Amino acid sequence: MEFLICSVITINLVAYFIPKRLTKVEMYISILFSRAIQSISDIYLDLGLNLYGYFAPGVEWLTLIPVFGLYPAFTIIYLNYFPFKSSLLKKCIYIILYSICATIFEWLSVKSGYFYYNHWKLWYSAIIYPGLLIILPFNLYILRRIIKLEYHISNKK
Repeated sequence: MEFLICSVITINLVAYFIPKRLTKVEMYISILFSRAIQSISDIYLDLGLNLYGYFAPGVEWLTLIPVFGLYPAFTIIYLNYFPFKSSLLKKCIYIILYSICATIFEWLSVKSGYFYYNHWKLWYSAIIYPGLLIILPFNLYILRRIIKLEYHISNKK
């Protein structure tokens, strides 16, 4: 539990104090989107298939600590530094490095005891993280296009 609490405090302090490249709307929508992905994943993989979980099998109120204490801050940090205007190679390197960090963090979470595996393997996560980390900036790209389109439409009136 100490690892979880220290992680929540540290990650949120970093997310709060970094210079923001995202607007409040972009952060809010991106957090909601990542929460939706996380919720769907947990409903099927944790509650449905019992492959992994937080703390103990079933619904646990303590699960709200990592879900609301870590994932939003990780999303903000990840998207804030995503190299949108860089080459495809730099984007791929960023996604791979962040995937490695996420996999290491997951391993530490398992070792600390607040996250557990039943039939899940760490390498499954290592394979899945890059795909998830591609979806987040793509969602932000679409959001920015929608905001830009709305701005142009409202200025024509």
